[in-house]
Amino acid sequence: MVQTDVKERRRYPRRSWDAQLQSIYINSEGRRIIEMIHVVDISRGGLGAVTRDEHEVGEHFVLGLPEPSGRTRYVHAKVVRCWNDNAGPHIGMQFTDIPADLGFWLNVCLAA
Repeated sequence: MVQTDVKERRRYPRRSWDAQLQSIYINSEGRRIIEMIHVVDISRGGLGAVTRDEHEVGEHFVLGLPEPSGRTRYVHAKVVRCWNDNAGPHIGMQFTDIPADLGFWLNVCLAA
């Protein structure tokens, strides 16, 4: 089986982003959990983050993205990859409701 380079499969280019975001998810017991995640990269299609807790592929999150105006933009995302290393649990998330202007938001927020 031929391995495909991860970069070749990506639909949108990633940008490094060092940010703490508030996330909300429902745990396996049905409880709503608020967790701060440390974002390491972001694209128009999703983000990569280091988390406090381990997560499973398919878990759904609501993420609060900061607007330049100081308001918060909420987007839905699902976990598509999970792994652990010395920094802790990592997740790759795919946005499931991509706002039309998210590309513009990325350009403005990441340029600041």
